[in-house]
Parts: sequence; structure tokens; C-alpha cells
Amino acid sequence: MNSENTWAPIFGADTRAAKKSNSASLRNVGAPATGYGLHPGDKLTFEKGATIDTIEVWDQDPIRAGQRQTHLVACYIQGVKTWLNPMFFLRNKRVNGKNEPLYPEWARLGDAYAVVDQLIKQGGLTVGNKTFMAPMAAFDQTDGTPKYVAKVDDKGQKIVKEDGSYDMVRATEEREFPVLPNPTL
Repeated sequence: MNSENTWAPIFGADTRAAKKSNSASLRNVGAPATGYGLHPGDKLTFEKGATIDTIEVWDQDPIRAGQRQTHLVACYIQGVKTWLNPMFFLRNKRVNGKNEPLYPEWARLGDAYAVVDQLIKQGGLTVGNKTFMAPMAAFDQTDGTPKYVAKVDDKGQKIVKEDGSYDMVRATEEREFPVLPNPTL
């Protein structure tokens, strides 16, 4: 773990470098979220007196080369120091060519900087206990590579190409997400 970090430990910092950053790095961030999201019943708060310009922000290298880094914001969840990936609020479902935000009201704010600024201004948020399922692209959790499966026809038979190999498509999986309150604008 990076000894400069006085907040909570950052998961994976032993294999993916994490370095201190600032809130300006959140502007126009559009990378897909990884961990550090919210769950049903979570209460998210920030240090007393925090502002978008004073909040502690760290950038973490991606799991796989070529992907974007992860931006983490210091926060409290259930009163415990931890990190929040603001892209959790901007996450899109990318299934069957759709790119619809899971949380449209948060996505309308524009970018991660605006999301964090809004969360701080409204004093955090409390997540209810309701959830919903959304189809999401599946990834290998060890190296971040996309998962693929053989395409099937209407009868459930795998489609074979002329060269004898299977016709492959990106794999999806249903994931559970909490219903979030809309931003209080």
C-alpha cells in the first residue's frame, strides 16, 4: 500500500499503482466503473467541511493496459472511511448496442466532477433497500479482459462459421444494482 495514503486502504494497490490526484482529474471522466460503488442501505457521507476542491482524490492504474485509470474519492459509508468511484453513478449498460445510463438523473449532471460536487453539496445520500437487475458486459475478474460466448440460433444451437469455429459474441451477465435517490438539485 502507498504509505502517503492516510485514508482507507485502496484495494489492489499492491498490484496496480495508486497515486494521489485532485478533483480536477474527475472532469470529463467517462470510464466504466469498477468497484467502490454503493449497496442497498448504505449511507454515504463526506468529511465535515469537504468541498469539491478539498476532497481527497486518488487515481489507480487499470487492471489491464489500455483501459482508463480509476478515480477514487475519499468518503464514509456507514461511518467507515472508504473510497467511492464516482463512475458508479454514471455507469451505462452496454448490451445489444444500448448505452443507456442506469442512473439517468445522475448521468445528466455530466461527469464525475459534477457528481462528486453534487454529492458533497447535498451532504451525501442514503440508499434505499430496493434493487434492480441490469444486463452488463461480462469481464474476467483477474485480468479485465472481456468474456465471449458462442452465438446461438433460435433453437439454442451454437452457430458455426465456415471455418468450423463458433461465431462468438460478448458475454453478458445480470447484475444487481441499488435504486438510488435522484440528486437534490
